[in-house]
Amino acid sequence: MNPNTTFHYVIVNTVTGKLHKKDIHSYGTQYPTERGAKIVATKLTKKTGEKHEVELGMNFKPKMRKVKSLMSGVDIAIEEDTPACCDPSTETYWSM
Repeated sequence: MNPNTTFHYVIVNTVTGKLHKKDIHSYGTQYPTERGAKIVATKLTKKTGEKHEVELGMNFKPKMRKVKSLMSGVDIAIEEDTPACCDPSTETYWSM
């Protein structure tokens, strides 16, 4: 294993399988310590009623999907759970 590899902890919703994000623009919030991630996972579980668990991610990459831009027609890779306002294949994105 490369000694320069960084490990981060991520929080996953066990019901939906999606990563927890602090805000709409992040790919999934990463925590440098397991303790910090467990604290947030516990708070999320109490707040939403859905189970959240901590997983160790090594340079974690989000699940991506390909969409076609409405303006240019070019295929673009975006994160799987990107909202319509940030998705270039929707009219909402181009009308804002």
